[in-house]
Amino acid sequence: MAGIEYHVGKHKTDAPNILRVLPQYWSFNYAADGLEDALFIFMCVAGAMTLAHDRRLMVEHFFGDPELKNRLVQRGSRGSVYHLPWWHWLPLEVLEWSKRWSLYVTLIEIPSVLLPMLFEVMLPFLQLPTWTFWIAFSEMVLSIRLLHEGTLAPALKRLVAVFDEATPNMIALVVVLIPLTALTSLMHSQLFGLFDDGFSDPFVSLSRVVNMLTAPPPAANTEGEKIESQEGGAELLFYWSTVVIRLCFGSFIVAILVGAFNKVVASEAAVAADAQRDASLPPGYVDASERTSCGQFGVFCNFFATARLYGSYEPRLLQALETQIRLTELADASGGAKSAQLMVNAAELAELVGTNPAIQLLRSYGAAPASQATDKALDA
Repeated sequence: MAGIEYHVGKHKTDAPNILRVLPQYWSFNYAADGLEDALFIFMCVAGAMTLAHDRRLMVEHFFGDPELKNRLVQRGSRGSVYHLPWWHWLPLEVLEWSKRWSLYVTLIEIPSVLLPMLFEVMLPFLQLPTWTFWIAFSEMVLSIRLLHEGTLAPALKRLVAVFDEATPNMIALVVVLIPLTALTSLMHSQLFGLFDDGFSDPFVSLSRVVNMLTAPPPAANTEGEKIESQEGGAELLFYWSTVVIRLCFGSFIVAILVGAFNKVVASEAAVAADAQRDASLPPGYVDASERTSCGQFGVFCNFFATARLYGSYEPRLLQALETQIRLTELADASGGAKSAQLMVNAAELAELVGTNPAIQLLRSYGAAPASQATDKALDA
C-alpha cells in the first residue's frame, strides 16, 4: 500500500492567511504478515542470544556463584563484600561496571540489539512515516556494528582498527567544526537568504555548508544572477568556505586517518609477536594435546548455542584464568611475567576452573616436559 498525508506548515506571522501544505508519502507491505511474523520470532531469538553473548560477563558477575566470586576476590587480596545483602553492594557494583562500557558499547552495540525489537513492537502505535524513519536509523546503527564486528575478516581488521584509533580525534575535530559550520551557514543566510529559499531553513543551509567539506564547491557559489547583487560577499564566502572549511579542516581529517593508519601498522608488529609467543611453547616443553578440527568445531558450536566453553560457563572460566594471570604478574617484581608464557600444572588448573574443565583444557591445549614425552614414547 502507498499513502500520502498532507500537513500544514508553520503559520507566517506576517501573512496569516497563507498556508504551506507539505505532502508526506509512505508505503508498507501488508501482504507479508506470515513472513514478517517468522522474521520477528527469529529476530527475538537472535537478539536474546546476542544479549547472552555480549553481556555474558555482566550476567555472570551479578548472578554467578557467590562462593566463586568470594574465592576469586580473596585470591586478589581485596576482601569480599558479597556476604552482605545484595542491596548493599549492588548499586556500587552497577556503577563500577558501567565504567567499563565504552562509547561504542553505549551508542552502537546495545542499541543495535534493542532498537529493532523495540520498533517492531511499537509499530501499531507509531505513524508509518515515523516508524520508517526509525527503522532506517536502526539499520544505520546495525551497519556500523556490522563494519565494526567485521574484524573477523582479515581484510576489514586493519580498516576497523584505523577507525577505532582515529575516532577520538575525529570527534574532537567535529566539536571544533560545529560552531564554525553554524557561523558559516549564518553568513550565507545573511547574504543570500533573500534570494534562495534553501537558506531560509537552518537545516538546509547547514547541509549546504557541510557539503562544501566533502565535495568541491559548485560554480553557483560565485556565478549566477543572485550572486550579482552580492559579488563581494560571494567571493568572500567562497574563499572562506574553500580555504578554512574545506582545505584546512579537510586536511586535518586526512592527517588524522594517516596518523591512525601508521599507529595501527606499528602496533600490528607487537600483536603478531604476542600471537607467535602464545602459539608456541616454552623451551623444554612439547605439545601433549589431543585436539582435532572436528572437536574444536564442536566446542565452537556449543559456545555459540549455550555460551559454555570446555565444560564451564565461559565468563566463569575466563575470570578464573585471568585472575590467576594478574596475580602471577603482580607477584613478579621484575615485570618479566607480563611478557613470558605463564604455566600451571594439572592440579593448579583443576583448583582454578574445576576438574572437568581442567581435563578438557588439557586435552585441547596441554603441554608436557620433553623428558616426560620421551619416556612415554620409549614405554610405547
